Amino acid sequence: MTYCCSKCPNNMEEEKCQFEFFYQKTENRNGGVLMIIKEDISIRRVPCKLPNVCVVNIKGEEDFRLIGVHAPDSETWSSDDLSYFLSKKCIVYGDVNVNIMQYGKNAEIFLQWADEQFLAQALPNSSTSLQSDRVIDYAFV
Repeated sequence: MTYCCSKCPNNMEEEKCQFEFFYQKTENRNGGVLMIIKEDISIRRVPCKLPNVCVVNIKGEEDFRLIGVHAPDSETWSSDDLSYFLSKKCIVYGDVNVNIMQYGKNAEIFLQWADEQFLAQALPNSSTSLQSDRVIDYAFV
């Protein structure tokens, strides 16, 4: 689907403000994953039936795969399920609800999976949670 936002930055003209929205629904009634990509970027949705996981291929100077993830505590899939969607040039990002800065059991499992997939961490410098000082939103490349 293509939409135009009504509040474009810098008062852009409508014809210059086109975006494509890619949404993957969640298992519960709230949430999901939404990607908003500028329409002039060549992009193709990759079929994915995992709830809260949105996968697209982006073509440009360098082609790569973008995987958006929201992993609520109630998720029914594991990080191993994401392995199928990884490619040589790939960015996995989102809210995985694992505080990898505190190295608990969940963090250990998630970091081991990322290491096995040759994914490097891209961590923010400050908390990403509104409810605590945890870092639960990050990317792997």
